[in-house]
Amino acid sequence: MAQGEPLRVLQVVGQMYRAGAETLLMNLYRNIDRTLIQFDFLTHRQERGDYDEEIEALGGHIYRLCPMSLRNSVRYGRMLGEFFREHPDYQIVHSHLDAMSSLPLAAAKRAGVEVRIAHSHNTDFPRDKRYPLRLLSQRLIPLSATHYFACSDESARFLFPKRIFEKKEYQVLKNAIELKRFAYREETRKQMRAELRIAPDTLVVGHVGRFCQQKNHGKLLGIFACLHGKFPDSQLLLAGRGELLEETKALCSQLGLGNAVRFLGVRDDIEDLMQAFDVFLLPSLYEGFPVVGVEAQAAGLPCLFSDGIKRDIALTRAVEFLPLAAEDEIWAQKILELQGLLRLDNTQVLAEKGFDIGEQAESMMRFYQNAAGIKKGIEVRELG
Repeated sequence: MAQGEPLRVLQVVGQMYRAGAETLLMNLYRNIDRTLIQFDFLTHRQERGDYDEEIEALGGHIYRLCPMSLRNSVRYGRMLGEFFREHPDYQIVHSHLDAMSSLPLAAAKRAGVEVRIAHSHNTDFPRDKRYPLRLLSQRLIPLSATHYFACSDESARFLFPKRIFEKKEYQVLKNAIELKRFAYREETRKQMRAELRIAPDTLVVGHVGRFCQQKNHGKLLGIFACLHGKFPDSQLLLAGRGELLEETKALCSQLGLGNAVRFLGVRDDIEDLMQAFDVFLLPSLYEGFPVVGVEAQAAGLPCLFSDGIKRDIALTRAVEFLPLAAEDEIWAQKILELQGLLRLDNTQVLAEKGFDIGEQAESMMRFYQNAAGIKKGIEVRELG
């Protein structure tokens, strides 16, 4: 790093789509002092991501590898090695690949990178054909990681070795957001409902999330089908993309929900879209500490979560949990109970609990500078 140049931190991700960990990274990136710290991104897709244009505008570099897979294993290892040989100046590599972080961190270790961070964003991973590979990779993380971060204590418990968790040799970086952007605004609610052609008194259930196994859209549609049977003018708004999108659309048709379910695609105005919701629904099979749950509560929304999500996500009083095994009818009834709650400006409550991104960005900057041995005359505080 040349004198006067910012410290460049390499963030290792799958792809910079609009998803939880990626949104957290962008929240941090927008709020750090980029004259002191710059983010670059090592991704695992050749196509451009949702945030790529903004990253480049903020001064970040984006590097692309092939996807991780057994078929690509030799090619992937070669590309990783070549990348670090061609970019020897990184002092910090921060991996957000959960169980698969062992691979880039091992390559960084071989290249002599001194600070190698494994970051846990979840409390489980899919039980698919790659499950055995993830288990193996998870066990290899301690061989390469020098530091451990997690979005919650439960995420740390899940991914990291028992000794790391029990001795609390990790730091929690809260999934903070730009609170003021999400604060409840009645005027925005009216505008969004007008744009979406939704009547003021229509009951709207909202969900933001990737169409994948984890988010449990089958359960979500079953719950809404029960609700819609009682309130035929109710609507379900779904924002996101994913590999199960078409399957979810087919199930929607099978349930006869028709135009009552709106597939809105990827949105860059989630803070405004949430103003149009009445209840936020997240029946996930598991979560680390969902950023979207923080956003929904900042928007003053009553929230209904599954018991697959740890209860520390309940930052306000308007949050309820139900078992995944509970009948859809029970979930629908709970939505009706929640939708009548008064919407409040919760931003101060969330700020007091550490979910203001400005505070978290400042702490993260201090960590990076301290880890790289850069002294700026500022005290390093523990995150959280």
